[in-house]
Amino acid sequence: MFPVLSAAVLAALAGDPPAAYLSPDGKGLKHPLVFREEQGGFAGTSVLEWRVEPAGKWTLAKFLVVDGKERSDTRAATTGTLPAADLAKLATQLAAERLLDLPAEMGKPGKVNPHTYKLTFGPKTVTLAGAPPRLGEPLKPNLLAAVPESDPTAAAVRRLAGVAEGLAKLTAAEVK
Repeated sequence: MFPVLSAAVLAALAGDPPAAYLSPDGKGLKHPLVFREEQGGFAGTSVLEWRVEPAGKWTLAKFLVVDGKERSDTRAATTGTLPAADLAKLATQLAAERLLDLPAEMGKPGKVNPHTYKLTFGPKTVTLAGAPPRLGEPLKPNLLAAVPESDPTAAAVRRLAGVAEGLAKLTAAEVK
């Protein structure tokens, strides 16, 4: 005899519906999506931030935070606009990775020069701490290195890495 799975369990296994991430008219995101990479150091915290607004305007910015405040003279940014088809792809990626179900905190904060990733979508914020310094390599392997495969949150980290990789590909740009 085979166990019967409820519709809710099957939906959870399949991912969220993309509509959970889209605006009511389906033409944009429900909330801004912000993904930040923060690397602490002696001069402050270096930040690389991807931001996608609901209508598709995106910004990739690099700046320095000192004593909790952005130093305006350190900001460099590149901008663009995602077409509706790419916003739909992004919503599908968020749904497939079940962003809304990710734990709020994963990894262990570093004591010296902490390297942290933060993803925010509306009221949902996910923080991954403990990644090694990223020295030019792609995002995904760096996020995956934050926790060992035996860690209970490893599967969730893989999902977060999938979201980060998809976002980076859609906004394929370099900060000038």
